[in-house]
Amino acid sequence: MSDQLMSTGAAAAYLNVEPQTLAAWRCLGRHGLPYVKVGRAVRYRLADLQEFVARNTVGAAATA
Repeated sequence: MSDQLMSTGAAAAYLNVEPQTLAAWRCLGRHGLPYVKVGRAVRYRLADLQEFVARNTVGAAATA
């Protein structure tokens, strides 16, 4: 289910960052991490989070 939508808290836990960090990235347009607005709620697709991790992986794991 890569189209699964995750809350900001769940996405932050997945990336091991604080929810405020994701809020700052959204506000500043940093890192190009896509998000979905559902009314006033912000959600992240699991597939986008996985792509973000893959895109930002550095070193041997990136080429494996």
